[in-house]
Amino acid sequence: MDEHKNHDIVSAAAQRTEKQHQLKETQKIFQQRIQQREKDVQLLRETVKSHKRSAQTAVEDSERIFTELIRSIERSRSELIRLIRDREKAAVSRAEGRLERLEQEINDLRRRDAELGQLSHTQDHIQFLQSFQSFSAPPESTDSNVSLINTLISFDDLRESVYQLRDKLEDFCKEELKKISDRAQQNPPPLCQTANPNEKQELSCGIHSSEFTFGKKGECRIYLFTHVEIRSGEEDEEILFKEWAKLYCSDRTLKQWKERGVGDIMILFHPVKKRYRVLMRTEQVQKVCADHTISPRIKLMPMNTLANALMWTATDYSEGDGKIEQLAAKFKTPELAESFRRVFTDCQSRMSQANTEALSQESNPVVFFNITIDGEDAGRVVMELFAHIVPKTAENFRALCTGEMGFGYRRSVFHRIIPDFVCQGGYITNQDGTGGKSIYGAKFEDESFEVRHTRPGLLSMANRGRDANNSQFFITLKKAEHLDFKHVVFGFVKDGMDVVRRIGELGTKDGKPMKTITISECGQIN
Repeated sequence: MDEHKNHDIVSAAAQRTEKQHQLKETQKIFQQRIQQREKDVQLLRETVKSHKRSAQTAVEDSERIFTELIRSIERSRSELIRLIRDREKAAVSRAEGRLERLEQEINDLRRRDAELGQLSHTQDHIQFLQSFQSFSAPPESTDSNVSLINTLISFDDLRESVYQLRDKLEDFCKEELKKISDRAQQNPPPLCQTANPNEKQELSCGIHSSEFTFGKKGECRIYLFTHVEIRSGEEDEEILFKEWAKLYCSDRTLKQWKERGVGDIMILFHPVKKRYRVLMRTEQVQKVCADHTISPRIKLMPMNTLANALMWTATDYSEGDGKIEQLAAKFKTPELAESFRRVFTDCQSRMSQANTEALSQESNPVVFFNITIDGEDAGRVVMELFAHIVPKTAENFRALCTGEMGFGYRRSVFHRIIPDFVCQGGYITNQDGTGGKSIYGAKFEDESFEVRHTRPGLLSMANRGRDANNSQFFITLKKAEHLDFKHVVFGFVKDGMDVVRRIGELGTKDGKPMKTITISECGQIN
């Protein structure tokens, strides 16, 4: 003890009291920090919620605005088509009037030419001289063809204007979307500040020290987005299947399979649109590498001899425009491949015949045929045309029903009827079933194969090959999926299917009707 006799002796209790006070101060610091962090957490959560609400509002506004834009474009399209038709009718009317006058003038000239011929052979000199005076000068033409022909040359100027409008609109959209994306990437909004997760924040207490120290307080800004995210449509769909796979596409030129992407392949269901589809994105950049609807006619088959791979053919939209592709998916195990096949085929089995009425729109034209069988009234067939899907094909059929172009279906017959298959009509030129004439003059192209031959009562174009449509059409009497991708479905029978079935009963195996089925009258209802 002698060595400590000059030291102040502090009791353990006194030291405890002092350190207890320091501990309380430290606890107070901890509690303040906890409260601050809880406030930060609450603020961040509220900010995230606000950001989500703002994003959803932006999405809804964008969808609404684009819908309005599409409707505006549709209205402009209708107005332009009406303008073209009015311009065409006016020009054709003037031309027909001019043709009538020209034919009359030709007849007059021929008559006078014949009279001149007779006069040249007369033997009476006095009569020759007297008559010659009235034939000495040929009559002048009443008007010129030049200005009229110029108005009939073409619609190239109008077509060029539409092309320019399309290009300008596409360029404008691309430019504005790029500006939005650039602004989002360059100036992301700071939402909150918090401790830097990369800097370890330490609380230390030395074994032999009563000093408590905090590590460096770091800061960083948290950004909730660095780019503009576009809705893909998947948000509204239910995921029925989702597994990792490799996707292949058949290269018909090289006659081999080429890998298209690796990632999650999904089977999705849209509860509103009642649509099933296959969707796959690459796992790195999330690029769509497969996107097609599931239809009842798609057949899944094993890929070569691999138990864990399946292949099928579908109209794929992953690159924008629909393209018929042969696809194959290779899964990790045969069990996953079987699971995909089971879900896929289950979707097909749950799909009833295509609900064509679901494609109905109030704006679509509705037309009618009054039918006679051997001259006796057989009833009326009312049809809606899918102008929103195949506008050119629908317009051709509508105008042929009204006869507004000076020709049409009135008094034409159903020349080919095969029981339990189709009723075909629309030959309005030749009387042997080979003739036809569209309102566009020549044959016109296939517009879209979106609607399939999945049920009775569908209107479809009859043709002799691709892009060879005129006035001929047929009405299906049953599902005829083998006609898909060859004939364009452009409408359906809204009323009068009993009349169509009665017509179908008058067919034969070779297609020649047992009685004469005539479209006695036709026109447009709305």
